[in-house]
Amino acid sequence: MLDSNQQAMTQGLIARSLLLMFARPIKSTAIVKTEPDRPSSLKRPVIACPDRHQPERRRILAAIGLTASGLTGTLPWAALASSTGTSTSQALEAGSTEMAGLDGAYAGSQALAITLTQKAMEQTGTSSVSMALISRNGLIWARAIGTLGKEQERKQANAQDPDTSAGQPVTTDTLYCIGSCSKLFATVAALQLVDRGLVDLDTPVKQYLPIFAMHSPEYRHITVRMLLNHQSGFPGSDYSNAFTTLPYSAYSTQVVETLSMARLKHAPGEMSVYCNDGFTLIEQVVQAVTGVAYVDYIQRNVLDPLCMTNSRYAVQLFPQGSFAPGRSPSGDAFLECINVYASGGLFTTPTDMAQFARLFLNQGVVDGAGILSGQAIESMAELQALGETLRPVPVEWGFGLGWDNVRERAFASQGMRAWRKNGGTSVYGSDFYVLPDHGLAFMITGTSTGYQPDVIAEQVLFKALLEQGSLTAPPQEVIRTPSASTSASPYAATSQTMPAIYANSQAVFRVCTTADPQTVNVDKWEGKKWARHARWQRGADGLFYDPDAPQTRFGVAHAGNHKYLSLRTSSGAGYAWLDLAFAQAVEPGTAIPDVWQTRIDQTWVVINERYTSLALAWSGPILTLFTIPEIPGHLGVNVAPSTTENQLLVANEPDAARMIFKIPYTMSRDLNDLLVEHHDGMEHLRWGRMLFRALGDIPSLLADTTQVQTIGTNGFSLAFRAPDAIDIELDGAIAAFVYDDTFKSVFPIQFRAHFDGTLTQARGLATMREPTILSLPKAGLVLVYGNPGETVTVRSRSPETALTRTRSPNTQKKHKQATTT
Repeated sequence: MLDSNQQAMTQGLIARSLLLMFARPIKSTAIVKTEPDRPSSLKRPVIACPDRHQPERRRILAAIGLTASGLTGTLPWAALASSTGTSTSQALEAGSTEMAGLDGAYAGSQALAITLTQKAMEQTGTSSVSMALISRNGLIWARAIGTLGKEQERKQANAQDPDTSAGQPVTTDTLYCIGSCSKLFATVAALQLVDRGLVDLDTPVKQYLPIFAMHSPEYRHITVRMLLNHQSGFPGSDYSNAFTTLPYSAYSTQVVETLSMARLKHAPGEMSVYCNDGFTLIEQVVQAVTGVAYVDYIQRNVLDPLCMTNSRYAVQLFPQGSFAPGRSPSGDAFLECINVYASGGLFTTPTDMAQFARLFLNQGVVDGAGILSGQAIESMAELQALGETLRPVPVEWGFGLGWDNVRERAFASQGMRAWRKNGGTSVYGSDFYVLPDHGLAFMITGTSTGYQPDVIAEQVLFKALLEQGSLTAPPQEVIRTPSASTSASPYAATSQTMPAIYANSQAVFRVCTTADPQTVNVDKWEGKKWARHARWQRGADGLFYDPDAPQTRFGVAHAGNHKYLSLRTSSGAGYAWLDLAFAQAVEPGTAIPDVWQTRIDQTWVVINERYTSLALAWSGPILTLFTIPEIPGHLGVNVAPSTTENQLLVANEPDAARMIFKIPYTMSRDLNDLLVEHHDGMEHLRWGRMLFRALGDIPSLLADTTQVQTIGTNGFSLAFRAPDAIDIELDGAIAAFVYDDTFKSVFPIQFRAHFDGTLTQARGLATMREPTILSLPKAGLVLVYGNPGETVTVRSRSPETALTRTRSPNTQKKHKQATTT
């Protein structure tokens, strides 16, 4: 939270002028033409887009040494509050006082936004943030803060490659991926087809997409609406090839194939659990109905009519300097290619998103262009959870169509409607708020998720509402001290009803009694044992809490045959409480079949992930299994490439372990069954799309040997172990990943030495079409990639032999670089 260290900005005349210039709404006009030769149901307006950034303003700003994103130099800052603490309400009031001398609409909200953002960036190491406040008429103000990379990253990058973009300031034209905010574009596309009579939300998906199939027969009841409101029952997210270093356009087709191998985790419509794959299937529905690929459809029917000229999907690499890049541990800049287009793949700017926001602020009509019907806009904002049958924690907030929350609690506490969508990837974090009745919206995006964009957004919007006159006083924060809460919670528990083993999709907890009836001990499963997590104390409201974190409280809820650990926490900037089901009680079962013990004793290596995978470089290639003595019958799984940790399955079949959780909203997202398959006479484990081979079945590389292998038609990687440190020469391979004995990737360190001259992105994207030497550490692992049907030659030498043998001059140069890197 940032409310204990707020700051305000003091500015000189130039800075004040800048605020004035960008405080006033920028209204754009557009010429609407008719597009010929298209079916009437698919006709779209063709817009001659004006320059919304107004060149004259840019010329004036450039003349005084400023950019459209703000000052090019460092602004003077003054402390708004001491480190002893200032509440968010005080921050809103202080911001008004600090900026009282400035004319122009919403100058105080811009000053507060800058203050909060600078502080958050400093605390979290976020290199840049871009944001905009929006009205029905367009931009009120927009700011971009930071650079394309932190200084230390720039120095690291420049050490081996002249990547001078790292120190360049970002502008309001710098591209960021807005992650799951992209789901709103998929929803708009689907509802456009509803408006045109081509799709009905409550018709089964199977009718529009005949190739869609799953192992659970109930899949035939999944409707288009359920793809948009997270009620489908899909396992979750197909992370294979989702985040890569080169574009992968076949991802949505892959997801259809992955779902054909999967079961549902709950009956369609029974509950809502956040699900990326539902929106990816919308891509396929749009293409099946219109005959137009999803990316092209969005471009023609949403981005072009809205004049969102900077917005695009990563169907090809972007020019360096045009986007805020991710940074590898070694300092390399890279573009995170997010292939989940409908679910999370749009790159855009807050100034472009101003146009998208106006769609919701003006009932679907922007600058005379009717993009979506008013009825469709309102249907997106309808609370979808009201008809669900499994609701352990009944809530008055939740998913709309595309929206994360159509009754955002902080604003509902003030009697206001607010719709929110959050977005996060491994690089970017974003938040998008629309207040339809007050004509305001706010978009914020940056190069991390840790800077808490929702905290900034709520405070900025409340400040704007004060400036607008819609509020007469700042909202008050909720009382966070449990002793001050006297009314009993509906989820109140005691030290007798609380104890159990609880789990969700990412963690396992054990709640135990103590000698004190007012406390319980909480342990968390870490690695292969329990570790003390906290001691919770019972509050006056009957909920348990950690005295070091009293704003988060736990109780017990029930639904169906399940017992749940409920969670109450203050959301966002602390203006409202949020209640949800956090974890599900796990009961002991019968012992797992003996055959699983052999698999538990193995480490498993993924063999079918593409060489462009970011997960392979960052998270590693392995899957491991475990059991917990207190809950027989259950198998735990850790899957590094899908970032799955400590997920429990029930294992009462010899060749399958099944997903078990039914926790609404988010805490049972991204589940899978674990299935045993046989390939090439060996057992393999399947986790969703990913296929794993036992490390013990992977051949070892011995010194002074040569192997020639053909890449199969499936394109799987070749995997080799290195019992001792060894050098290998690869001929015919496309790429390779090298891991040490802990399965940590050492390849990024070696990358520049081995792929000089053909670098397009970090992480093994260059072609290895001449013999290339890699050094494997002791007990290391290498994954080698080639084109299906082509042969790869692997020559192995001890390091001593490799250093003395004859090489071509180019190969000698490469090896010298590798040994000194």
